[in-house]
Amino acid sequence: HLKTYTQNCLGEEYESNWFPELQKMVGKEYLDPEASHLTHRPIPTCLRNHALINEVNAGRGPIHMVTMQAFQDPHMEEVGWENFLGMTIGQAVLWAATDVDPKNENPELTTSEPYVMGSHATGCGGWASGPEDISPPEYFWGYNRMMTIEGLFGAGDAVGGTPHAFSSGSFTEGRLAAKAACKYIDDGKAEGITVSDEQVDRRKEEIFKPLEHYKTYRNEIVAGDVNPHYINPRQGLDRLQKLMDEYCAGSTVNYMTNEKLLNIGL
Repeated sequence: HLKTYTQNCLGEEYESNWFPELQKMVGKEYLDPEASHLTHRPIPTCLRNHALINEVNAGRGPIHMVTMQAFQDPHMEEVGWENFLGMTIGQAVLWAATDVDPKNENPELTTSEPYVMGSHATGCGGWASGPEDISPPEYFWGYNRMMTIEGLFGAGDAVGGTPHAFSSGSFTEGRLAAKAACKYIDDGKAEGITVSDEQVDRRKEEIFKPLEHYKTYRNEIVAGDVNPHYINPRQGLDRLQKLMDEYCAGSTVNYMTNEKLLNIGL
């Protein structure tokens, strides 16, 4: 690991200043800096992010990750790039595009839009059965990665956990869930379920309806990519992102929301 830290605009290590307040919020069980130091157990990412947000709100941004010192060691530089490419390929590509070299300057850190993320960063995702070989009985109900809904399987962030190697972990999680789903079918769990041709045709019509709609009205664009008959996928994504950001605790509202805002979002 790089053993790097973050600093505010004054060049100060700031995270530890927020630990007493954070410990009152979450309890010593989840934030014990002394125990973390002795056992090399990292402070949870969600709490360090909270400290970052507080520091910026206090007017001491921007925040930088101190990489220059560690990256002078060729081995640490190699480890650093392995970590960056394994955890956030997009960030590494952005640095390359903007000519940012963590060896020569400390890159700026900021928070992103909220998204579901399991693994070491947060505790989230749906309830799922664990693997048979290591799960206690109460956490295993027949098939690895099967949710509490019979026959529904989840993977990765959806079940609250991915390996530390995020990029390779994503397809590994998918493979585990798919193999378990195949075993579920091979064991005859789908027997007795009948699907008529009419149901299949109706479902196909529903799935392909947007494409048929597009073919019918695609030549009626009035300006740029504006069409009175439909919105394109990018426009739909932008609208959904804006809605989630403003009403559901997004980055532009400092990750705060309330019941009324959430109901408007719904």
